[in-house]
Amino acid sequence: GEGEGEGEGEGEGEGEGEGEAGVTAMIEGRASAASSVQVVAVGSVEVLGEGTVESDGRYAVELAVQTVPVVVAAYDEAGSMVGSVVVAAVDTADSTVVAAPISSESTVEAEVYAEMYAQLESGAEHASTLGDVRARIDAEVAASVDAAASRSDEVAALTVALMAAVEARSEAAASSGDSAAAAHDTSGSLDASVMAELDAALDAGTTSASESDLWLAEAEQSAAVAAGVTLEAWAEMEATGSLAARMALAAAAEGEAASQATADALAAHSGALEAQVTAELAASVAAAGALPAETEAQVGSAAASLEAEASAAAMLSAEAAAWAAFEAEVVGDSVGGIAWDTSSALGALAMDTEAAASAEVFAVLQATEAASAAYQAEVEAQVSLLAASATSLDASVVAEAAATVRTDFVASIADSATSASGSAAVSLAVAASGGFQGSSTAR
Repeated sequence: GEGEGEGEGEGEGEGEGEGEAGVTAMIEGRASAASSVQVVAVGSVEVLGEGTVESDGRYAVELAVQTVPVVVAAYDEAGSMVGSVVVAAVDTADSTVVAAPISSESTVEAEVYAEMYAQLESGAEHASTLGDVRARIDAEVAASVDAAASRSDEVAALTVALMAAVEARSEAAASSGDSAAAAHDTSGSLDASVMAELDAALDAGTTSASESDLWLAEAEQSAAVAAGVTLEAWAEMEATGSLAARMALAAAAEGEAASQATADALAAHSGALEAQVTAELAASVAAAGALPAETEAQVGSAAASLEAEASAAAMLSAEAAAWAAFEAEVVGDSVGGIAWDTSSALGALAMDTEAAASAEVFAVLQATEAASAAYQAEVEAQVSLLAASATSLDASVVAEAAATVRTDFVASIADSATSASGSAAVSLAVAASGGFQGSSTAR
């Protein structure tokens, strides 16, 4: 992805807003297989502007300046809608805002965002911003929605999943002990100018939709770190949010309220987003000085492989394989309960009798083995419980379940360490054994 300037600001601005009479701006973009476009405010049916799609697929629509997100909807010659895209805001007079190309992915994002917007208007406390929605929905998720028997069911399930992700991320921040994390707006903090810059790059073809998803996630992380949130706190927030989203979709699929294909697609994409921050955290922890140079080198290599393989994975099985390889390289397996596989970074350290931290690292690995089994079992149990009310899932209930499971998992490993080396081992074990677990669709 491309773009600079992440930070706090307006622009995705949920809430009421109106155009200024006589003060106009322009939206232009690309809409294939369409003959006309209309612009409406998110959550409204009032047409703010309309235009014709030219033979080259380009359109341009003049409308009054808007301080709230708008939807550009494209129609064919028969008057059927063929797609849509959300524009964060058109809030500068005499300006031209370039929309992202209208596609299957942008259409699903627009539908989910509109549903979230409606729930915010109805009093919901937590909802993803446009940047978060766009980061978490990719082309494969959109394809599964397009192919589903009930599009409305898929959109509803995705809406719950993404709202649960934001709320779970907020709960993780509150319990992190990081005051900056607790104060940070976990629903997202990218302003409209950042989104506009990215949309222009997508329109120009200088970045791809898949690259933009990773860039948006990285930009959210950069904004959090700039606000004082530690990388470890953000990684746990992302892992908890990712888990909540996957639990929600896994429960919906188990309860036949959404397709398994959508659950699998979201799980795979979530794994790629989570891998980005996990890889950075693992490399940072290993390089902090509390662990030997050989441990640092092996973890750094494993982290780089995770990020590359997870982002390149085209299917859930490949995503799971990337995470499994990372866990094997960092944590490894016990040998008969009395020793540890020395091919892993932490295993080699635990079995090195000359290393001062070996006994403590071994204790961390034993705790991790027990915690991982309990973690996976508890999440699958929670998914089955949630599936019983799959058609009326409450995002807050899903978020609380995910946050509780994560908190218990981390605490059961953290209690085994007291030294700096032991704490570093805990961070790596949590990242490697806790990452991308949490639903039957993940491992």
